[in-house]
Amino acid sequence: MENIKKIISWPVILGIQVITTVVLLFFIFKLNILPTTYAVMVGMIFVLLGFINYALMRPNKTNIIIKQNQERLLVK
Repeated sequence: MENIKKIISWPVILGIQVITTVVLLFFIFKLNILPTTYAVMVGMIFVLLGFINYALMRPNKTNIIIKQNQERLLVK
């Protein structure tokens, strides 16, 4: 169970997304699949999706405080 939590953690998922984005953009530019302007737009969309993904997945301070309080209540 602990290994699954490490695999699904937000830094791992964001790392996978960054790697796949870089690989896809490399192939788009290297193979000339799209014109340059469209390829740049696709790159911007990937970067925007990465920022949105980061904003939704990162742990908030309130979530950390709530978890700590729950752990304290369980210990008592």
